[in-house]
Amino acid sequence: MKVFFVLGEILDNSIGVFEKLILYFLLFHKNGRLKQFC
Repeated sequence: MKVFFVLGEILDNSIGVFEKLILYFLLFHKNGRLKQFC
């Protein structure tokens, strides 16, 4: 999960709020399956 943290740090400096909302929505949507393994 360190990869997501690093990507988040980079993206925070390069994209706007609207793009972040879309990205987070997609991540949480996919994390529905990941949470079963964590």
